[in-house]
Amino acid sequence: MAVRGSGELKIEFYAHLEEIKDLYFNQGFVVFKILHKKIVEKHKLSLDYQAFCYYARKELKSEKRVSISKEQGVIGDIDASKKNKENIIIASPNFSKVKRYVPFNEDNN
Repeated sequence: MAVRGSGELKIEFYAHLEEIKDLYFNQGFVVFKILHKKIVEKHKLSLDYQAFCYYARKELKSEKRVSISKEQGVIGDIDASKKNKENIIIASPNFSKVKRYVPFNEDNN
């Protein structure tokens, strides 16, 4: 049994980090509870859920796999809108023209 503070939990997690990353990023296991259960049952680990979540947040959540290039146009459009502030449309609700709903009116009988 791994004892907290001895480093065994950390070693167990990082020994299987590549498989955890593969399950998380490539196979879609984004729920830590399911990911923990799958890893612990497969490798017969004594890694508890709390320690798994601690290291998983540290390793998986900090890594950003989304990359948007300027060729895709998203960053280019954002940069262009910052330069041309007169082209930005700001919408705000206008409540003065809202009609009140009357469910029953004596005139409608």
